[in-house]
Amino acid sequence: MSIQATSGVLASTPSGQGVPRAAAGQQGLGDVFMQMLLRQLSNQDPLQSMTGTDFVIQLAQLSTLEQLQQMNNSLRSYMDMQQLTQASQLIGKTVRGLGSDGLPVEGVVTAARLVNGMAVLDVGEHTLPLRQVEAVSDKVTR
Repeated sequence: MSIQATSGVLASTPSGQGVPRAAAGQQGLGDVFMQMLLRQLSNQDPLQSMTGTDFVIQLAQLSTLEQLQQMNNSLRSYMDMQQLTQASQLIGKTVRGLGSDGLPVEGVVTAARLVNGMAVLDVGEHTLPLRQVEAVSDKVTR
């Protein structure tokens, strides 16, 4: 017996009962797994009960999923630091691009920071997303 996602909304047990996917974000995967396992056990057919092998397979799948999530979080953190490093190298340089308000921005970068996982530059009173930078120079505009 395996637990499969149905329509991206519920993780379903063989009995057709499901646990909302949103619960996985609020609780640890282990808690959600235990809830699903208990629901699965309480609704299983006594003549076709779950074997120990099925339990081991599901635990291995859970462990793999947790490791993939940890790796994804580490990769996201690494990418954030890479963006921040790139942005910080522009401090003191003159940049030109489209600001977060969609208007052209040109000036000296005074700070670099992350906002919602995106590197942004402070240019005067404006915020310039790093990915919107069109030109960089060492000259200071007045």
